[in-house]
Amino acid sequence: MTRQLNLLALLAPLALAGCCGLRGSLPPRVHPLDPEAPIQVIPVAPGAAWIPPAVGERWVYAATWNGIPVGTAVLEATDLRMVRGRKALHMACTVQLSAYIRAFYHLQDEVATDIDVETGLPLQFTKHIEEGKRLKDEFIAFDHAGKVATYYRQETGEGETSFTPLLAMDIPDGVQDPLSSLFRARALKLLDGQEETIQVNTDEKTYATRLKALGRERLTLEAFGTVSAIRIDPSLDYEGVLPSKGRMQLWVEEETRIPLKMVLEIKIGSVSAELIGREGAAAPFKPAPPEAAPIPPSKP
Repeated sequence: MTRQLNLLALLAPLALAGCCGLRGSLPPRVHPLDPEAPIQVIPVAPGAAWIPPAVGERWVYAATWNGIPVGTAVLEATDLRMVRGRKALHMACTVQLSAYIRAFYHLQDEVATDIDVETGLPLQFTKHIEEGKRLKDEFIAFDHAGKVATYYRQETGEGETSFTPLLAMDIPDGVQDPLSSLFRARALKLLDGQEETIQVNTDEKTYATRLKALGRERLTLEAFGTVSAIRIDPSLDYEGVLPSKGRMQLWVEEETRIPLKMVLEIKIGSVSAELIGREGAAAPFKPAPPEAAPIPPSKP
């Protein structure tokens, strides 16, 4: 069960990443750098311009394991703030387990990113994880002009504490964090058969995340009916998160590219997350065309 709960935390930032209260800004638990220290002017992310959500936009996902409800994940744009001299959009992601799961397992994952509103590149990323007796804080500050990320980690479990002090890492152009990569993916607007690779920095490494668009489909959601969606095959390689064997599928809304549904097939079943709530968005979802075959809604 622990593995499945960890996968739930992964699905949230992908919507949805790796991520308690369902509202409000999440202050970082670890913040070793001065957030007001100015940084150099950073370059624009390569490729298509990013598509920022409006402040107040909020998406709620229901997560299941083998059809059993296990919790909800919430992703929201909370506010605009200054981060080291740059205007940034603060994005927060939280996970809340169902009452049944909370009765025997503690999980509180909070993930946040501050994205430069001009360039679409992350300025800093924070992650706070409480899973059972394990506590972990991670902080990454990005210097895209200097191609350097500063990383800090502290982890406690079974009475022992380990930490990585401020560590400088080389990063490639346009690198993202696990949460900001969602909005980079939205900007790509992949068409049938097209592929793109996003570089994602986390856990002291940079990983290549491949996205391939498999085509347009009709997707039926319990909360929104049948909408037009793009099916995407993501290939992730975040160490210690995904099993070595398994398949993940992702459906995004055709116009807004908001993640609608995610399914991860593993040896002992499947973990899924489906959009059940949306707030603050101006554009409605595009109705599904009649010619494509429908995908049945997931059953609780």
